[in-house]
Amino acid sequence: MDNSIKKSVFISHASKNFKLADDICSLIENRGISCWIAPRDIPPGASYGEEIARAIEQCSAVIFVMTEEANQSRAIANELELAFRHQRLIIPVRLNNIEPAQSLKFYVSNAQWVDAIYSPLKKRVDVLVNIINAATNNTPIPSPVAENKTLLGAIERRLEGLVRYKILSLLVAFTLAILTGAISLMFSSRTMNHLEEEKSLIQLDPTTFGLVTLNTFDENIDTCKPKESKIRASIYVNLRDPQKAAFELSSRVFSPNGTASKIDLSEIKPFKAAGAQTTFICLPPGSTRISFCMSAQHPNLSGRYAAKWTYQIQRNKGETVIVRELDPKMYEAEQSSCDVNQF
Repeated sequence: MDNSIKKSVFISHASKNFKLADDICSLIENRGISCWIAPRDIPPGASYGEEIARAIEQCSAVIFVMTEEANQSRAIANELELAFRHQRLIIPVRLNNIEPAQSLKFYVSNAQWVDAIYSPLKKRVDVLVNIINAATNNTPIPSPVAENKTLLGAIERRLEGLVRYKILSLLVAFTLAILTGAISLMFSSRTMNHLEEEKSLIQLDPTTFGLVTLNTFDENIDTCKPKESKIRASIYVNLRDPQKAAFELSSRVFSPNGTASKIDLSEIKPFKAAGAQTTFICLPPGSTRISFCMSAQHPNLSGRYAAKWTYQIQRNKGETVIVRELDPKMYEAEQSSCDVNQF
Protein backbone atom coordinates (compact mmCIF):
# COMPACT_ATOMS: atom_id res chain seq x y z
CA MET A 1 0.00 0.00 0.00
CA ASP A 2 1.48 3.31 -1.07
CA ASN A 3 1.12 5.98 1.61
CA SER A 4 3.14 8.57 -0.31
CA ILE A 5 0.35 9.61 -2.68
CA LYS A 6 0.04 13.36 -2.44
CA LYS A 7 -3.34 14.72 -1.42
CA SER A 8 -4.33 18.28 -2.34
CA VAL A 9 -5.99 19.15 0.97
CA PHE A 10 -5.25 18.33 4.60
CA ILE A 11 -8.27 18.64 6.89
CA SER A 12 -7.36 19.71 10.42
CA HIS A 13 -10.12 18.94 12.92
CA ALA A 14 -10.71 18.02 16.54
CA SER A 15 -11.53 14.35 17.02
CA LYS A 16 -14.95 15.25 18.45
CA ASN A 17 -15.77 17.02 15.18
CA PHE A 18 -14.97 14.08 12.92
CA LYS A 19 -18.48 13.90 11.44
CA LEU A 20 -18.42 17.58 10.49
CA ALA A 21 -14.89 17.28 9.03
CA ASP A 22 -15.92 14.15 7.15
CA ASP A 23 -18.89 16.01 5.62
CA ILE A 24 -16.55 18.77 4.43
CA CYS A 25 -14.16 16.14 3.09
CA SER A 26 -16.95 14.40 1.12
CA LEU A 27 -18.21 17.66 -0.39
CA ILE A 28 -14.71 18.58 -1.56
CA GLU A 29 -13.86 15.11 -2.87
CA ASN A 30 -17.14 15.10 -4.82
CA ARG A 31 -15.66 18.06 -6.70
CA GLY A 32 -12.66 15.94 -7.73
CA ILE A 33 -10.18 17.23 -5.13
CA SER A 34 -8.31 14.66 -3.04
CA CYS A 35 -8.31 15.11 0.74
CA TRP A 36 -6.30 13.71 3.62
CA ILE A 37 -8.22 13.25 6.86
CA ALA A 38 -7.50 11.34 10.06
CA PRO A 39 -8.16 8.66 11.05
CA ARG A 40 -9.30 7.51 7.60
CA ASP A 41 -5.94 7.96 5.87
CA ILE A 42 -3.70 6.66 8.64
CA PRO A 43 -2.70 3.06 7.87
CA PRO A 44 -3.11 0.50 10.68
CA GLY A 45 -0.05 0.43 12.91
CA ALA A 46 1.40 3.66 11.49
CA SER A 47 2.55 6.58 13.61
CA TYR A 48 -0.12 9.30 13.78
CA GLY A 49 2.48 12.03 14.15
CA GLU A 50 4.59 10.92 11.21
CA GLU A 51 1.62 10.43 8.88
CA ILE A 52 0.11 13.81 9.77
CA ALA A 53 3.42 15.61 9.31
CA ARG A 54 3.95 13.94 5.92
CA ALA A 55 0.42 14.80 4.76
CA ILE A 56 0.78 18.47 5.72
CA GLU A 57 4.16 18.72 4.02
CA GLN A 58 2.79 17.25 0.78
CA CYS A 59 -0.58 19.07 0.57
CA SER A 60 -1.36 22.36 -1.17
CA ALA A 61 -3.81 23.70 1.41
CA VAL A 62 -4.98 23.03 4.95
CA ILE A 63 -8.64 23.34 5.88
CA PHE A 64 -8.99 24.20 9.55
CA VAL A 65 -12.41 23.22 10.93
CA MET A 66 -12.77 25.96 13.52
CA THR A 67 -14.83 24.87 16.53
CA GLU A 68 -14.70 25.28 20.27
CA GLU A 69 -13.18 21.80 20.53
CA ALA A 70 -10.50 22.71 17.98
CA ASN A 71 -9.70 25.88 19.91
CA GLN A 72 -8.84 23.74 22.95
CA SER A 73 -6.79 21.14 21.06
CA ARG A 74 -3.01 21.23 21.32
CA ALA A 75 -2.81 18.85 18.37
CA ILE A 76 -4.61 21.40 16.17
CA ALA A 77 -2.13 24.09 17.20
CA ASN A 78 0.73 21.77 16.24
CA GLU A 79 -0.84 21.04 12.85
CA LEU A 80 -1.39 24.72 12.04
CA GLU A 81 2.13 25.57 13.18
CA LEU A 82 3.52 22.89 10.88
CA ALA A 83 1.35 24.11 7.99
CA PHE A 84 2.58 27.67 8.57
CA ARG A 85 6.19 26.50 8.66
CA HIS A 86 5.78 24.75 5.29
CA GLN A 87 3.99 27.83 3.92
CA ARG A 88 0.79 25.95 3.21
CA LEU A 89 -2.38 27.94 2.68
CA ILE A 90 -4.61 27.70 5.76
CA ILE A 91 -8.36 28.01 5.17
CA PRO A 92 -10.42 28.29 8.37
CA VAL A 93 -14.02 27.08 8.02
CA ARG A 94 -16.59 28.22 10.58
CA LEU A 95 -20.12 27.01 11.17
CA ASN A 96 -20.59 29.15 14.24
CA ASN A 97 -19.66 32.71 15.02
CA ILE A 98 -16.59 31.97 17.14
CA GLU A 99 -13.08 33.39 17.26
CA PRO A 100 -9.85 31.35 17.15
CA ALA A 101 -8.06 30.68 20.43
CA GLN A 102 -5.12 32.90 21.31
CA SER A 103 -2.72 30.06 20.45
CA LEU A 104 -4.17 29.86 16.91
CA LYS A 105 -4.69 33.52 16.02
CA PHE A 106 -1.19 34.00 14.64
CA TYR A 107 -1.74 31.26 12.04
CA VAL A 108 -5.23 32.28 10.87
CA SER A 109 -5.42 36.04 11.36
CA ASN A 110 -4.53 36.74 7.71
CA ALA A 111 -6.09 33.60 6.27
CA GLN A 112 -9.02 33.38 3.86
CA TRP A 113 -11.90 32.46 6.14
CA VAL A 114 -14.90 30.64 4.71
CA ASP A 115 -18.05 30.90 6.81
CA ALA A 116 -21.09 28.64 6.65
CA ILE A 117 -22.90 30.23 9.57
CA TYR A 118 -26.05 31.33 7.76
CA SER A 119 -26.07 28.89 4.84
CA PRO A 120 -25.53 25.12 4.39
CA LEU A 121 -22.08 23.71 3.68
CA LYS A 122 -23.12 22.39 0.27
CA LYS A 123 -23.70 25.97 -0.88
CA ARG A 124 -20.31 27.13 0.37
CA VAL A 125 -18.17 24.31 -0.98
CA ASP A 126 -17.59 26.08 -4.31
CA VAL A 127 -15.93 28.93 -2.43
CA LEU A 128 -13.58 26.42 -0.81
CA VAL A 129 -12.88 24.69 -4.11
CA ASN A 130 -11.95 27.98 -5.83
CA ILE A 131 -9.44 28.79 -3.08
CA ILE A 132 -7.98 25.26 -3.09
CA ASN A 133 -7.59 25.24 -6.87
CA ALA A 134 -5.78 28.58 -6.75
CA ALA A 135 -3.39 27.27 -4.09
CA THR A 136 -2.77 24.08 -6.09
CA ASN A 137 -2.14 25.98 -9.34
CA ASN A 138 -0.08 28.76 -7.71
CA THR A 139 -2.48 31.44 -8.93
CA PRO A 140 -3.73 34.43 -6.92
CA ILE A 141 -5.98 33.37 -4.05
CA PRO A 142 -9.51 34.73 -4.56
CA SER A 143 -11.27 36.49 -1.72
CA PRO A 144 -14.06 34.33 -0.28
CA VAL A 145 -17.55 35.28 -1.40
CA ALA A 146 -19.48 36.55 1.59
CA GLU A 147 -22.54 34.67 2.78
CA ASN A 148 -26.01 35.83 1.83
CA LYS A 149 -28.03 36.01 5.03
CA THR A 150 -31.41 34.73 3.90
CA LEU A 151 -34.22 33.12 5.86
CA LEU A 152 -34.18 30.06 3.59
CA GLY A 153 -30.43 29.69 3.98
CA ALA A 154 -30.71 29.92 7.77
CA ILE A 155 -33.41 27.22 7.79
CA GLU A 156 -31.32 24.95 5.55
CA ARG A 157 -28.30 25.52 7.77
CA ARG A 158 -30.30 24.53 10.86
CA LEU A 159 -31.67 21.43 9.17
CA GLU A 160 -28.16 20.46 8.07
CA GLY A 161 -26.94 20.70 11.64
CA LEU A 162 -29.94 18.75 12.86
CA VAL A 163 -29.23 15.91 10.46
CA ARG A 164 -25.54 15.88 11.32
CA TYR A 165 -25.79 15.95 15.08
CA LYS A 166 -29.29 15.13 16.29
CA ILE A 167 -30.51 12.40 13.99
CA LEU A 168 -27.04 10.87 13.71
CA SER A 169 -26.72 10.89 17.49
CA LEU A 170 -30.07 9.14 17.83
CA LEU A 171 -29.03 6.44 15.36
CA VAL A 172 -25.69 5.93 17.08
CA ALA A 173 -27.41 5.91 20.48
CA PHE A 174 -29.95 3.34 19.26
CA THR A 175 -27.22 1.07 17.87
CA LEU A 176 -25.14 1.35 21.01
CA ALA A 177 -28.23 0.84 23.16
CA ILE A 178 -28.65 -2.59 21.59
CA LEU A 179 -25.02 -3.37 22.32
CA THR A 180 -25.18 -1.92 25.81
CA GLY A 181 -28.35 -3.83 26.57
CA ALA A 182 -26.70 -7.09 25.58
CA ILE A 183 -23.63 -6.27 27.64
CA SER A 184 -25.27 -4.74 30.71
CA LEU A 185 -26.00 -8.17 32.22
CA MET A 186 -22.33 -9.07 32.04
CA PHE A 187 -21.00 -6.48 34.46
CA SER A 188 -22.14 -8.35 37.58
CA SER A 189 -18.74 -10.05 37.89
CA ARG A 190 -15.29 -8.53 37.66
CA THR A 191 -13.91 -7.57 34.26
CA MET A 192 -11.11 -5.40 32.86
CA ASN A 193 -12.79 -4.54 29.56
CA HIS A 194 -12.60 -0.84 28.60
CA LEU A 195 -15.95 -0.84 26.85
CA GLU A 196 -16.79 2.85 27.13
CA GLU A 197 -13.45 3.90 25.65
CA GLU A 198 -13.91 1.50 22.76
CA LYS A 199 -17.42 2.79 22.04
CA SER A 200 -15.95 6.26 21.64
CA LEU A 201 -13.23 4.96 19.32
CA ILE A 202 -15.81 3.17 17.19
CA GLN A 203 -17.85 6.36 16.84
CA LEU A 204 -14.75 8.31 15.86
CA ASP A 205 -13.49 5.74 13.39
CA PRO A 206 -16.20 4.22 11.17
CA THR A 207 -13.65 1.84 9.65
CA THR A 208 -13.22 -0.06 12.92
CA PHE A 209 -14.45 -3.59 12.31
CA GLY A 210 -16.08 -3.95 15.74
CA LEU A 211 -15.35 -5.42 19.15
CA VAL A 212 -15.97 -8.46 21.33
CA THR A 213 -16.62 -8.21 25.07
CA LEU A 214 -16.56 -11.19 27.42
CA ASN A 215 -17.67 -11.97 30.94
CA THR A 216 -18.48 -14.94 33.10
CA PHE A 217 -22.09 -16.03 33.34
CA ASP A 218 -23.49 -17.74 36.46
CA GLU A 219 -26.78 -19.10 35.17
CA ASN A 220 -27.03 -22.76 34.21
CA ILE A 221 -26.43 -23.49 30.52
CA ASP A 222 -27.37 -27.01 29.56
CA THR A 223 -24.90 -27.10 26.67
CA CYS A 224 -21.90 -26.69 28.97
CA LYS A 225 -20.28 -29.68 30.62
CA PRO A 226 -19.50 -29.83 34.35
CA LYS A 227 -16.51 -27.72 35.41
CA GLU A 228 -16.55 -25.78 32.14
CA SER A 229 -16.45 -21.99 32.47
CA LYS A 230 -19.56 -20.32 31.14
CA ILE A 231 -18.70 -17.22 29.12
CA ARG A 232 -21.05 -14.73 27.56
CA ALA A 233 -19.65 -13.09 24.41
CA SER A 234 -21.18 -9.92 23.00
CA ILE A 235 -20.02 -9.39 19.42
CA TYR A 236 -20.42 -5.98 17.82
CA VAL A 237 -19.75 -5.46 14.11
CA ASN A 238 -19.31 -1.90 12.86
CA LEU A 239 -19.19 -2.55 9.10
CA ARG A 240 -22.06 -1.09 7.10
CA ASP A 241 -22.24 -4.10 4.78
CA PRO A 242 -20.45 -7.08 6.39
CA GLN A 243 -21.49 -9.48 3.63
CA LYS A 244 -20.11 -7.26 0.89
CA ALA A 245 -16.87 -6.98 2.87
CA ALA A 246 -16.76 -10.82 3.19
CA PHE A 247 -16.69 -10.53 6.99
CA GLU A 248 -15.30 -13.50 8.95
CA LEU A 249 -15.28 -14.19 12.67
CA SER A 250 -13.23 -16.92 14.38
CA SER A 251 -12.16 -17.78 17.90
CA ARG A 252 -9.91 -20.31 19.59
CA VAL A 253 -9.10 -21.26 23.18
CA PHE A 254 -5.72 -22.25 24.65
CA SER A 255 -4.97 -24.96 27.19
CA PRO A 256 -2.19 -24.65 29.80
CA ASN A 257 0.27 -26.47 27.52
CA GLY A 258 -0.39 -24.01 24.69
CA THR A 259 -2.59 -26.27 22.59
CA ALA A 260 -5.26 -24.31 20.71
CA SER A 261 -8.70 -25.51 19.68
CA LYS A 262 -11.36 -23.80 17.62
CA ILE A 263 -14.50 -22.46 19.33
CA ASP A 264 -17.87 -23.17 17.80
CA LEU A 265 -19.50 -19.86 16.86
CA SER A 266 -22.19 -21.40 14.66
CA GLU A 267 -24.94 -19.80 16.75
CA ILE A 268 -23.80 -16.38 15.50
CA LYS A 269 -25.96 -15.55 12.50
CA PRO A 270 -24.31 -13.93 9.47
CA PHE A 271 -24.20 -10.16 9.99
CA LYS A 272 -26.17 -8.33 7.30
CA ALA A 273 -25.52 -4.87 8.75
CA ALA A 274 -23.79 -3.19 11.67
CA GLY A 275 -25.10 -4.50 14.96
CA ALA A 276 -24.57 -6.76 17.94
CA GLN A 277 -25.22 -10.40 18.76
CA THR A 278 -24.76 -12.33 21.98
CA THR A 279 -23.73 -15.97 22.37
CA PHE A 280 -22.46 -18.30 25.07
CA ILE A 281 -19.12 -20.11 25.07
CA CYS A 282 -18.20 -23.12 27.19
CA LEU A 283 -14.49 -23.08 28.03
CA PRO A 284 -12.80 -26.38 28.94
CA PRO A 285 -11.32 -26.65 32.45
CA GLY A 286 -7.87 -25.11 32.70
CA SER A 287 -8.29 -22.78 29.73
CA THR A 288 -5.79 -19.94 29.96
CA ARG A 289 -6.55 -17.71 26.99
CA ILE A 290 -9.19 -17.07 24.37
CA SER A 291 -8.49 -15.24 21.10
CA PHE A 292 -10.81 -13.64 18.57
CA CYS A 293 -10.30 -12.53 14.99
CA MET A 294 -12.46 -10.34 12.73
CA SER A 295 -11.44 -10.27 9.07
CA ALA A 296 -12.94 -8.25 6.21
CA GLN A 297 -12.22 -6.19 3.15
CA HIS A 298 -11.29 -2.80 4.60
CA PRO A 299 -13.91 -0.16 3.62
CA ASN A 300 -11.32 2.54 2.85
CA LEU A 301 -7.97 0.82 2.43
CA SER A 302 -7.24 -1.50 -0.46
CA GLY A 303 -6.93 -5.12 0.55
CA ARG A 304 -8.14 -7.40 3.31
CA TYR A 305 -7.37 -6.74 6.97
CA ALA A 306 -7.93 -8.58 10.23
CA ALA A 307 -8.39 -7.37 13.80
CA LYS A 308 -7.05 -9.83 16.36
CA TRP A 309 -6.98 -9.73 20.15
CA THR A 310 -6.71 -12.03 23.16
CA TYR A 311 -8.22 -12.38 26.63
CA GLN A 312 -6.50 -14.04 29.59
CA ILE A 313 -8.61 -16.37 31.71
CA GLN A 314 -7.63 -16.11 35.36
CA ARG A 315 -9.06 -17.74 38.45
CA ASN A 316 -9.18 -16.05 41.81
CA LYS A 317 -10.67 -17.85 44.82
CA GLY A 318 -12.82 -20.02 42.60
CA GLU A 319 -14.06 -17.12 40.46
CA THR A 320 -13.22 -16.81 36.77
CA VAL A 321 -11.82 -13.40 35.85
CA ILE A 322 -11.38 -12.28 32.23
CA VAL A 323 -8.62 -9.79 31.46
CA ARG A 324 -7.89 -8.47 27.99
CA GLU A 325 -4.27 -9.15 27.13
CA LEU A 326 -3.82 -7.10 23.95
CA ASP A 327 -5.69 -4.22 22.39
CA PRO A 328 -7.17 -5.04 18.97
CA LYS A 329 -4.57 -4.62 16.22
CA MET A 330 -5.11 -4.51 12.47
CA TYR A 331 -3.14 -6.88 10.27
CA GLU A 332 -2.83 -7.10 6.51
CA ALA A 333 -1.16 -9.28 3.87
CA GLU A 334 -0.39 -12.82 5.03
CA GLN A 335 -1.86 -12.17 8.50
CA SER A 336 -5.21 -10.89 7.22
CA SER A 337 -6.88 -14.29 7.49
CA CYS A 338 -8.97 -15.51 10.41
CA ASP A 339 -8.04 -19.12 9.76
CA VAL A 340 -7.66 -20.80 13.14
CA ASN A 341 -4.09 -21.79 12.31
CA GLN A 342 -3.01 -18.24 11.42
CA PHE A 343 -3.93 -16.20 14.48
